[in-house]
Amino acid sequence: LVVVSGAAEGVVGPVMRAFVDGQPAEAGVYENVWVHPRHGRPRSLLRTKAKAPPIPRIDYTRIVPMLVDDPDPIIPVLLNLGCPYRCTFCVNTNVYPELAFGENQRLVDELVEIMATWRAAFPEGEARPVRVLICDAAANAFPEQFDDLCQRILDADMPLRPEKINAMVIMDKRFTRERARKLVAAGFDLFFGLESAAPRIRKAMKKPG
Repeated sequence: LVVVSGAAEGVVGPVMRAFVDGQPAEAGVYENVWVHPRHGRPRSLLRTKAKAPPIPRIDYTRIVPMLVDDPDPIIPVLLNLGCPYRCTFCVNTNVYPELAFGENQRLVDELVEIMATWRAAFPEGEARPVRVLICDAAANAFPEQFDDLCQRILDADMPLRPEKINAMVIMDKRFTRERARKLVAAGFDLFFGLESAAPRIRKAMKKPG
């Protein structure tokens, strides 16, 4: 028995390799991995931080057609993995790993494929509106990266544009007037959450929920 807490993407390969090699205890050298004591102890008791693999390029040609009959189609995509904050009062602390960079061009290539596949799904007429949701904890966690993403989306050669690109953002000094203009031009429709560290106020806000 092995239990992994938090992100498992970086350790699932080494954990499986340890079992295949008949050395399940060796999986216990990685951070956030608990191995049942019946398997013994690993040769080294020093914990190792597993390197997370890059966010893969997703083939949306098989996914998009499944949403053609959805009354409100929303197609999820991902830019970065994780959250820039480690707030102890937030449930996401137990879900997200440390923030890891994704690649803007990989996401834009996916958007182009999504919209081309969506357009091809309506050969007899005009394609229905469709939204794209960037599922990051904060799409503008890195302001310069988000600026570049907006520009790449504006420059991308798409057969048609999403009705909206929904994204969760951080509302602070990184949200400038110039950036607001650019993200609106790129088709973004933003939302943000309200938060407090005070239990009384969080209860009044019905958090978590």
